[in-house]
Amino acid sequence: MKGYVRLNVGDEAEMRKPHACGQNAWRILRKGTDVRIECLGCGRRLLLPREKFLAGLKCLRPGVSPPEP
Repeated sequence: MKGYVRLNVGDEAEMRKPHACGQNAWRILRKGTDVRIECLGCGRRLLLPREKFLAGLKCLRPGVSPPEP
């Protein structure tokens, strides 16, 4: 995806390459310079640099944001 991409916590991201569990859908848990994502198949969490995350991003779907504490 080229250009500016607005990321929100709770959004679901479809990545180009599948995870080892076979799932390519991830949920965004944290955004910033680094992006923390969670696999929707096995629950594994990763922290990726934003540039690497955006390079592998195929599709972004709005999700449900967690409630504010």
